Amino acid sequence: MNYGEKIAALRKKNDMTQAQLGDALNVTYQAVSKWERDETHPDFETMSKIAKLFRVPLSYFEEDNEPSSDSENARAQQPAEAAAPARELIGVCTVCGKAMYEGDNADDDSKLICDACAQKQKQAILAAQKAEQERNAREEEEKRKKLAAENYSRKRKRNRGLIWSAVITGALLIACVVPLCITQTDVLFSVGGTVCLALFTYTFVSQLFWGGAVRTVCLAGGWIADMPGVIFTLDLDGIIFLIVAKILFAFLKLLFFVFTALVCAIGAMLISPFTFIPALVRTGKTIKQ
Repeated sequence: MNYGEKIAALRKKNDMTQAQLGDALNVTYQAVSKWERDETHPDFETMSKIAKLFRVPLSYFEEDNEPSSDSENARAQQPAEAAAPARELIGVCTVCGKAMYEGDNADDDSKLICDACAQKQKQAILAAQKAEQERNAREEEEKRKKLAAENYSRKRKRNRGLIWSAVITGALLIACVVPLCITQTDVLFSVGGTVCLALFTYTFVSQLFWGGAVRTVCLAGGWIADMPGVIFTLDLDGIIFLIVAKILFAFLKLLFFVFTALVCAIGAMLISPFTFIPALVRTGKTIKQ
């Protein structure tokens, strides 16, 4: 008989309804019904109350298979010293409700739990840890791919600047060397000037692609200053004066734009040889995987 059958047998033997038994135990009759249908099990404290109410020992509720008379006789014929000592009932498993005896507790603390439930909990913990490790591995892989993409983009920008600066510098050198060869000017002076021009042009153009101090200084040129307003009279002479003044101011703004752009470009070109190596290292820096 299982738990439910034994509770039902004791209740019927004492002429009690499920509601009366529930009132005596401070539970609902639905709870008693579930116990008797073996859908749930009462906790240890409730089992103690049931045993006390019906004047039976707690060991009465141990599940058994009602052995036959033949097996009982065979067990009776066994030597007394071979019989296993009876173990004390310590409660029920807090997870599945299974009766537990002394030595059955699989947990070190005061919580009662059987071996099967303890194994299930350990498997659940291991599964959660494995899922966490897989999630961390995915995040690391995504981070690695992102860093690799950034590194590839940085290298492309570096190579693009080097290639275009080489093309522009080569074209400029051809444009300068050919006339020098034709006019047959001082060779030393021509070679020195050509080398300086190539150096400044190459370092300047490449850093325009890379960004940094050179491009910042270069783009600072071309500032347009605000011109003063024009006071005129509302007649033909005043309108002509307004048109002429606006054209003059526009020309002055254009001159100022060209002047500041050239000044800043020259300044950027002068500092480009000194900033080329740091900029090259910055753009070509490889991210350690």
